[in-house]
Amino acid sequence: MTAKSKESCVICFGDDIDSDLMFLVDECGHRFCFNCVKKHIEVKLIDRMIPNCLVHRCESQLSFDRCGKFLTLKLSSMWKQRIKEDSTPLKERVYCPYQSCSYLMSKTELFSLFRYTHRKSCFKCGGSFCVRCKVPWHSRLSCTDYKKLHSRPQNDNYDVKLKSLAKLKGWRQCGKCQHMIERTSGCKHITCRCGNQFCYKCGAKWRSNSHQCGISDRLQNEVPRPQGRISWFQHVVPLAIDVMFCGLVVVVIMAFGDVELLCKGKSEAAPEPNIERGPSFS
Repeated sequence: MTAKSKESCVICFGDDIDSDLMFLVDECGHRFCFNCVKKHIEVKLIDRMIPNCLVHRCESQLSFDRCGKFLTLKLSSMWKQRIKEDSTPLKERVYCPYQSCSYLMSKTELFSLFRYTHRKSCFKCGGSFCVRCKVPWHSRLSCTDYKKLHSRPQNDNYDVKLKSLAKLKGWRQCGKCQHMIERTSGCKHITCRCGNQFCYKCGAKWRSNSHQCGISDRLQNEVPRPQGRISWFQHVVPLAIDVMFCGLVVVVIMAFGDVELLCKGKSEAAPEPNIERGPSFS
């Protein structure tokens, strides 16, 4: 019986891994241990991205079929959803309006099954919705009446409240589909579900791997932190500065006072001597 050959993983630096426990990326030939590949797939799918090679800047994508042994039912469903999103043009995408679902469908599929009505049913949850208004089905209202009840002044009020809440919570709005996004962890490179990539810090479109936030972007678009977390900082720092300034003034006053007293003491201690002059001959 021949001994199994050992390999090392460039991600976790494990150097005593059986060769049959290493995963090969077909497109580029890079190899990694199963554990690192599994964790990488989970992170990418949670970030709404199709998993790619683990090597930095390698653009090779992992194969869904070859990664099946790493996937749970949930991860498998998420990967299929990502593949469908990438293959569906932006103008064709229709998302289920129910928050607990948000399943992706295409207009072509919806109108092929429900041709003569704007009332559609989600393929996943079965909920009825209006494809024109992109809201749950308004059963007793036409689209015109629904839009009248949800007129712009009311919507504008909602928009103001939403933007105010977004500023308070530090959210970002996608510049392409206008969806509001909250980053819970990770880097500033954000990929929206519409495919748009932007910087969470400055809000600008992501410039590949060379993106740098400009000074103007930071000044104008800096993402605010939740106010409660920095309120103490806003109060303590100015107070500390005031205390330091007052202390400096007191030191300067005391210093000048000591100099004045010192000069005064010298003048009292050493009065000008009287010099007796002899008779003058003139």
